[in-house]
Amino acid sequence: MRKSRVGFYFVLPWVLGFAIFTIVPMLSAVYISMTDWSIVGNAGFIGLNNYKELFRSDAFYHSLWVTIRYAILAVPLTIITSLTISVLLSKKIRGAGIYRVIYYM
Repeated sequence: MRKSRVGFYFVLPWVLGFAIFTIVPMLSAVYISMTDWSIVGNAGFIGLNNYKELFRSDAFYHSLWVTIRYAILAVPLTIITSLTISVLLSKKIRGAGIYRVIYYM
């Protein structure tokens, strides 16, 4: 039984850090998203009304489409570009040192 407690003590700091820096902010964000809160006033609980307004908004769908389009274009281009550069920098080609200096500057 003692071994299991030792392992628990090693894992405990990580679990506490995860809870403090991940779970608590996520739950706070969910709560705040369900309130009618302004910075100067009091927060009043309104439930899912903010989400209803969000999904009825044309701006939300436009923003979602722009984000998806950006991700579809930017992610593959970034991967292809970075892999190409890494292959070129690792090959033994004439002037590779100059290319490395220019890249790392």
